[in-house]
Amino acid sequence: MSDRASAVGVFGGARTAKPATARLGAALALAGVALAAAIGWGVAGPAAGADAAFPGENGKIAVTGTAGSRQALLTMDPDGSNLDVLAAPKSFALHPDWSPNGQRLVFEFVGPHATSSHRIAVIDESGRGLHLITGGKRFSDSFPTWSPNGKRIAFFRQRISPNGQYRKPQLWVMRANGKRPRQLTKNGMSNQYATWSRSGLAWVIEDRTDSWVKSIDFTRGRARTTLLSKTHDQYEFIDWSPDGTELVYDLYELGGGSNPGTQNIFRAEVPKGAPDQLTSYDAPEGAYAPAWAPAADKIAFTEANADGDPSIWTIDPDGSNPDQLTTGPLWRYTPTWQAVRD
Repeated sequence: MSDRASAVGVFGGARTAKPATARLGAALALAGVALAAAIGWGVAGPAAGADAAFPGENGKIAVTGTAGSRQALLTMDPDGSNLDVLAAPKSFALHPDWSPNGQRLVFEFVGPHATSSHRIAVIDESGRGLHLITGGKRFSDSFPTWSPNGKRIAFFRQRISPNGQYRKPQLWVMRANGKRPRQLTKNGMSNQYATWSRSGLAWVIEDRTDSWVKSIDFTRGRARTTLLSKTHDQYEFIDWSPDGTELVYDLYELGGGSNPGTQNIFRAEVPKGAPDQLTSYDAPEGAYAPAWAPAADKIAFTEANADGDPSIWTIDPDGSNPDQLTTGPLWRYTPTWQAVRD
């Protein structure tokens, strides 16, 4: 653990957030795209997203991370040991999500060329069986998340106009093999950051001034519920607790004038619970992309430090007992936690 991380006020408890610098989640969620541009592979950027937590024993943590000049899929034990490259294709593997049975990962696949669109791919936990399940020149797909029964995958799709302009991302769902994609939102706003549990498929909506979180309950005729109400601040990554009663999320709290913004992790029972702030970072540092452990005893997240090197940390559900699992300068970000079942 770093000296800074052990300082009073960074972790734990409900705290008053302080004003803000940059939207770290949105910026670093596209870290692979930035790296692609840096080495001359210019890839167009999509919206950002999230994963889901499913109940079980705590298994491997999968993350996106640098491996040479690529963004690869990496796995590690819950204590950060045994870091291993699961897949490092000749392109970019971004934003993974474990299947409910812990046997497969779905992720965002980006080709190596400037004209490559973002597609959805799946791979076995062994690193074998990689195959693409979406693809096309007129749209870009990103940030997939599994349904609780493993039969569906939700994702975000941006249509690409003939002049190369990306339209607002909309929420879609398809079968786990990529068949029968179906659009769920047509609202003209930015839809992003989905997470799925038996309580429903939740996602973030943003317009020009506000953001809020809604959910679709497929067991009640697609009833839609507002889980987190509108705010001028910006919700980003969200993740259901394994029992489907709480959301953990990061919130970018806007600054004003010369004041920067802050980005921290919160937890709330939804739709009526008051949020508890679990981290208290000040800009330029911040926390984003929280992910529940399947046993509900830990929350993993990405820390963005002052050097711009994202790393993986865990905390208890009340924000206590911070533990740094990875260190820079290699990037590690957007964790997802494998559920191990008997």
